[in-house]
Amino acid sequence: MGIRDSVGPADVSPAMANNSFGSATVTGSGALAGAALEYQNAVALGSNLHAYTAFGPQDFAPKAYCPLIRSNFAQLNTGIQAQNLSSSPQNIRVTYSYRINNTGAVQTKVVTLGPIAPNAAATFATWNDLPARSVGGATVEGVGGGNIAVIVNDETFTLSPNRVTAYTCFPDQAKTNKVNLPLYKEYYLGDTSGVQVQNVGTAAANISVTYYPPGNTAGVKFTQNNIAAGASATFYNVSGSSATSGSAASLLGTFGGAVVEANQPVVAIVNEEPGTKSGARPASSQDAKLYEGFNQ
Repeated sequence: MGIRDSVGPADVSPAMANNSFGSATVTGSGALAGAALEYQNAVALGSNLHAYTAFGPQDFAPKAYCPLIRSNFAQLNTGIQAQNLSSSPQNIRVTYSYRINNTGAVQTKVVTLGPIAPNAAATFATWNDLPARSVGGATVEGVGGGNIAVIVNDETFTLSPNRVTAYTCFPDQAKTNKVNLPLYKEYYLGDTSGVQVQNVGTAAANISVTYYPPGNTAGVKFTQNNIAAGASATFYNVSGSSATSGSAASLLGTFGGAVVEANQPVVAIVNEEPGTKSGARPASSQDAKLYEGFNQ
């Protein structure tokens, strides 16, 4: 009990070939918990590391939601990796809901791959599927009704060092009308956060995010209305935005927790990256990082 171990592609038999990728299933004689880490090899000092949570049976579902996908938006691109967890081959379908440059009308596109063998995975690449500068959310489904597990792998191909990060997409049963976010940073110590909230309901949603910096028990609320089903709302640079209640400018240089509320089921992530603004500290040199919100 409590013993930890790590395995990699070289530990399986036969070992995976170089320049290959795929999916994996871990089994044991008792209960397991785990995470996957992706890192550089053959370098003296790696410049990035990213991770995502492994899936247990309670996380399986025929449908999953990915609040943030990008196609060459802010020099970042998204890969969606969806594993077929059913006992039979099935197609896997992604429905993208996106806007160009995060403005204008929401557009949708459906991409289907398969059939995907049991335990194998389908790879969806936004830079092939969507126009440049697209940003939004994605809904992923097992077309045969079988369970799937889905992650997002976000990276840039043009920056040095290459920025990479990953997050775990949300199974259908996780959706709620309220999401808790333990940490935001609004240009704090050289880093800032974007909150991405996906409407996973069946009708347009009104979505609010209330930020709670230390000592402010009332919070500062921001609201976006009429977010289409499947689409995402972006809350970024909130100290320079118009608040629904409270002082937006008071958030500059702060950190704290945030709460998402909506009149439709939602899921949310926080995307933290180096950032600077007048009145705040200079941008840090750290890599970007993502975490999933806690549905309540």
